[in-house]
Amino acid sequence: MKNHTCHPLLRRLPVLLATVCVFAGGPAMAATYTAVPNGQPYLDASGTHIQAHGGFVLKHEGVYYWVGEDKSHNAASFKAVAMYKSTDLENWERVGAVLTPDTVDVYGNHILSHCKIERPKLLFNQATNKFVLWGHWENYSSYGPSRVIVATADRPEGPYTITAKGHFRPGEGNSAGVGYLMGIPTPNLAKPPDADGNYPTFIPGYPSYPMTVASGAANAELANFGYSTTLKAVAVKLDGEGYPTPSRSAVAQADYVIGTAAGAALAPPAIYPQAGGATVVVNNNLKDNAYIVAGSPGATLYYTTDGSTPVAGAGTTKVYAEGTAIPLNAAKVIKAVSVKDGVISAVGTVSYRPADAGVAAPMYPPVISLPGGTYAGSIAAVKLYTVSDGTSIYFTADGRDPAPPVKGDNTGYGSRDYTLFQDPQTGKAYLVTAQDNVYLRVWQLTDDYTDVVPSTQYPMFINQSREAPALVRKGDYVYMMTSRQSGWYPNQLLYTRTADIGNKDGWEVQKSIGDNTGWHSQPTQVLDIGTAAAPEYLYLGDRWNPSLLGSSTYVWLPLDIDGAGNMEMRWTPETDIDLAKGKASGVGGQIVSNGKPVAATANVASTAAAPRTPDQANDGVFNLATAYYQPTGTPFYWQVDLGKNVDLGRLDLSLRSVGGSDAAHRYTVAVSQDGTTWTSQVDNSANTRVGFQSHNLNGSYRYVRVNVSQVWDMVHNASASWSAGIFEASVYSRPAAWNSTTADFGFEKPLTGSQLEQPAGSEWTFGAGAGIASNGSGMSAGNPVAPDGTQVAFIQRQGSIARDITGLVPGKTYRVSLKAAQRANTPGGQLGQTFDLLVSDASIGSFAPAQWATSYRPYSATFVATAAFASVKLQGTNLRGGDNTILLDQVHIDQVD
Repeated sequence: MKNHTCHPLLRRLPVLLATVCVFAGGPAMAATYTAVPNGQPYLDASGTHIQAHGGFVLKHEGVYYWVGEDKSHNAASFKAVAMYKSTDLENWERVGAVLTPDTVDVYGNHILSHCKIERPKLLFNQATNKFVLWGHWENYSSYGPSRVIVATADRPEGPYTITAKGHFRPGEGNSAGVGYLMGIPTPNLAKPPDADGNYPTFIPGYPSYPMTVASGAANAELANFGYSTTLKAVAVKLDGEGYPTPSRSAVAQADYVIGTAAGAALAPPAIYPQAGGATVVVNNNLKDNAYIVAGSPGATLYYTTDGSTPVAGAGTTKVYAEGTAIPLNAAKVIKAVSVKDGVISAVGTVSYRPADAGVAAPMYPPVISLPGGTYAGSIAAVKLYTVSDGTSIYFTADGRDPAPPVKGDNTGYGSRDYTLFQDPQTGKAYLVTAQDNVYLRVWQLTDDYTDVVPSTQYPMFINQSREAPALVRKGDYVYMMTSRQSGWYPNQLLYTRTADIGNKDGWEVQKSIGDNTGWHSQPTQVLDIGTAAAPEYLYLGDRWNPSLLGSSTYVWLPLDIDGAGNMEMRWTPETDIDLAKGKASGVGGQIVSNGKPVAATANVASTAAAPRTPDQANDGVFNLATAYYQPTGTPFYWQVDLGKNVDLGRLDLSLRSVGGSDAAHRYTVAVSQDGTTWTSQVDNSANTRVGFQSHNLNGSYRYVRVNVSQVWDMVHNASASWSAGIFEASVYSRPAAWNSTTADFGFEKPLTGSQLEQPAGSEWTFGAGAGIASNGSGMSAGNPVAPDGTQVAFIQRQGSIARDITGLVPGKTYRVSLKAAQRANTPGGQLGQTFDLLVSDASIGSFAPAQWATSYRPYSATFVATAAFASVKLQGTNLRGGDNTILLDQVHIDQVD
């Protein structure tokens, strides 16, 4: 691979400006970006973390709409599909939640109240003038159902209504023979055929929806009802093979409303089964059971089975414990009362008798342990009980009647991580989806984009466990990128292409792209931001944080497709999107480590076909799965000699990950000028993230050394030294200081050892209230250490700092970038400093970091040079009032065009 030079913009963290928007009650902060921050927090216009995970961007009438999963509750369960909009793909305004647990289908069912919705995708159908939103639907606790859901709206912002099919498996119920017939032997394409080309068969099982549960058993699908939910259940007879039959009961139903419960009189218990006041006829095998359900929460239930009125502590009266089966083994009259706070309810009464000989008793629905009603908080758990002997319970929590398929029914094919692709050349749209861990399936959508055309489907990449597809067209080819199934952990991305998406045999052999963990991301879309004549591509991916899903971030990278169909995607800390030019470009410095001498811990056996030597980690090749440095174990070290002192910018580490393993390398990074005396610059010894890492470096050094102490299995909490190794370690130089090599764009002069207001001896001029503070001084003791060196500047209240720059080219655009942090240890606290950035006394940016932003964060603004000389000034504005101080460091000026 060739050395990669990125434009010298900010090297690592997001290019973020904070502007002040004044609302009633005081100023609110709005984030403004000049580049997309990769793998870092990405904020919307209100300053809130963008929640659009697993998402998709649709351009409509000049506006980009981004839909994705809202994971702000840090759980896999469904909270909302959020929508954002933008005109530049960098700055996003939250539109709102377009799907929520309260969204209904065309029948009024709340089918999203207790489930998971993942990877939403949005298309616009020109023929119907409808916006069509798809999602991956699963039940609350598992991935068994493997279904999709479709909703439509007249406007991109909604409101959206779920279609009549609700959620479904693609191909479900079709008569074209496409799909699994439950219980019927089916060719198993995942196994090799015999000599005659015949595949072995397997028997498709029950598709996990509606759900089933044993009588009285705890079940995750019957727990944690946090939203208003309708629970329905039926009793079903099974055939001799264990499949549901058409013989089933009426539907039991409980409507739960989560809200403010109004006070109500003490209700009598409900006794089941019941028949509207008549005597209930039960099976004459004497194996049916009755159950009692409290009519009011918190009441104690008393009952009798001899027809006498229950009286606590008297005669045959018993206390009823929830879930107690009362055998209906003879004719009996059950009576029950509720008692709470000394109040006794009316008496509930039901009479039972066995059916006459030769007469079948009715099949009764299951009993729901908690009656419908309004509840003040989340419902912890509900149980279901079987009344009629020989029946099984099937239930739903989405308002739909439970209708389990019977043997021979077409249950379609499962659908998990998926995408939609709307072909700009033909107007046709496609669903490409992962089925279990075996197949990737392609389906053409119906003309209205709300369903699939069964006859068009085909499987591909059988037994390769591919998922998360992302498709885009370039010229005569459709390209597809996928990841491997490895849970929340990243892995090597692959791509392929075809000249005919309808031809299952037209796809080319897959090739790798990105590093061994896809730059620690999973694909969600490839977006064409160019024109038909000059297409330009942007990769959109997710960087998942399994332990804190709401803080998961995004990776948007420039993607190149050359004339031969080769895809390339390189890491950049930020991606600058210029829609006017139809370009996406990376930022950073020059790789200075490729091919340089290395030293390392001894490696395992190495061959020409499978090289494992230390020099494999700086050969410039990051996407060759068979070539990497592998030590004999842990701990280990790897270091590179750059040949001379280099002004360092960052270190990118593609650490070994075995097939998307959950193993995290824990390490430090040190630098040296002579190979003897080392300075530690990175401490990642408690790392919990697997795969790719990128770290800022600073100072002028010749040697860079990575010291790995252990590789740790994050899931099993054990050593994983078998996963130790480095695919590629890329050291980047820092973009050169603007004015000259001697220009101090940091604040290391004069050296104070503490803090000093209006110091002399610096290339900066400090006004009243401004100065220099060293690490740990009274001004900076509560903050992290300086991003560069050991000192930072401070601006208190309306203080200011300024300096001159020369060598500008009139008409060229330049970016001023810096890092800033609110002072953390102001006596009595502070509301937060605000400040302006001025060039030649003209403001080019106003910044208002959040009060809590005490870590150094990047800020920048651009200007067009009007002369070869200009002044740069940072002016405290103190808009929030009070004693507020900002700390500043790492100021750079770079030409951007």
